[in-house]
Amino acid sequence: MDVRRRIRGLRQRKANVRFRELQSLVETAGWKLDRVNGSHHIFLKPGRRPISILNHPGALSPWLVDRVLDELERDYEVEG
Repeated sequence: MDVRRRIRGLRQRKANVRFRELQSLVETAGWKLDRVNGSHHIFLKPGRRPISILNHPGALSPWLVDRVLDELERDYEVEG
């Protein structure tokens, strides 16, 4: 599935996104897990600032989902 399409889908239901879904999207977009600090998973991609995603049971906070999706969209604006 196209990453941009997955971003749009998650944005529509951002109140019910779980860690594994967002992790899968971030990794599909080319980000690599660099380290885990407690419950925070830090993903890196050369030339981009790190993305930190909190891993906890249940749905993630909608503001966190928005922040990560915004960063992924910026990534695609840069690459075209």
